[in-house]
Amino acid sequence: MKRLANLIGREWNVDEVSRRLYEFAADLNAPAVGAMQVTCSDESERECVDAFQRNFAEYLLPMLKFGERSHFRLANLGGRYEWGAVHIAEQHYSTREAHDGFKLLLVKINSHVSVERVDRQWRFGRMERYASKSVYCGALHAWMSGASLPFVHELDEAMSLEGQDRLAVLLDEQRVEPQLRSLFAAVTHARLQARRALIDIQDRRPVSPTLFVVLPCVTLNRKQADTEIVCGVYRADWRSDVAEIGYQGLGDDPAAYRLRQQHQGTLVVEDHEVQAVRAARDHRELVLRQWEQYRDSLAEPSDPGLAPGTRRAAQAKLDEIYGEAGEGRHEDPGSVKPLLKTLLETLAQLNPISAVITLFAEGVADIHHLHRVQRLSRGVDGHPEARRILNEVQRKIDELPLRRAREVFELLVARHRT
Repeated sequence: MKRLANLIGREWNVDEVSRRLYEFAADLNAPAVGAMQVTCSDESERECVDAFQRNFAEYLLPMLKFGERSHFRLANLGGRYEWGAVHIAEQHYSTREAHDGFKLLLVKINSHVSVERVDRQWRFGRMERYASKSVYCGALHAWMSGASLPFVHELDEAMSLEGQDRLAVLLDEQRVEPQLRSLFAAVTHARLQARRALIDIQDRRPVSPTLFVVLPCVTLNRKQADTEIVCGVYRADWRSDVAEIGYQGLGDDPAAYRLRQQHQGTLVVEDHEVQAVRAARDHRELVLRQWEQYRDSLAEPSDPGLAPGTRRAAQAKLDEIYGEAGEGRHEDPGSVKPLLKTLLETLAQLNPISAVITLFAEGVADIHHLHRVQRLSRGVDGHPEARRILNEVQRKIDELPLRRAREVFELLVARHRT
């Protein structure tokens, strides 16, 4: 991984980055190779996409059709990682060679920003396009400008991961210089989208043994040839029963970034974390810990929309379920799933937030709820959001293996009885 670590923080030509990735993969000599790239829909990202296809995909990927190789792509406003995408790509590249040995799946996530030299100063985020001034990236600019659109809400969800108000940091002139705001927003965005991909990878075993390498990158759109900065490298080794995961690179605090120029004129972005190698965290466990830390002060309030009679009836039903659990009714294969559904319906009325936290920590509620569950664990959101998640979980109960349904039922009873 040292070959990739040497790329971090420094500006490189887009072709050079993809060539270095090819050299890394060739040295690894994996029996199978797959690739996925996430970019903004902006036409200015064509250069970055073509460089990756030309210098990496064409040499290493399996043949899709005669004479054609292609990497798996996401292109949307801002270059947002979409939950579940990496698992679809991993399935596609799980060839016979991957099953017999292992595969490398390289995931490259690019945000972008324009850069030009004006009056001996670097200017980021605004450059001429088709003979008129334009913003690069328009999606990130909309997010920083407070626009209210679906893609902006999704960007905000990623950029406020773990409850950090990174937008406030970026807009604070005392913490981030205004002329660097667009660049540092792009770096932070790439870093956090890569983290979402890594969390997705971490949460589910791949179809075939896989070494995942995830790189957050920022394309620097220039009037001449584009360049890019690799912000870090995630390594997730799923070639055995337990994933080994680590990261080296820039952190996610835009106020900590520093920009400098090397003597050759190339740019370098760095912070105090850039050289450190860090182990990955279990975000499901972190949510549970946060809830345990704050639940006394965030004691689940009564739902003002729940009539007293409804609450009394729900509590009576809950006591009845506890009695059936004590009698071992859930040991009956035909009873456990109906009991679990009834328990979830009852907890949705009485204790939806704590029930969601338990289900998420146990891996029953899907990982794409991470942002919402983090907000619930901090008391930011309330009963309606928790009930929406519980309704989704309830629809999945029939898909659970009987043993798993029994475990979830027993856990919920143990947690809520106390």
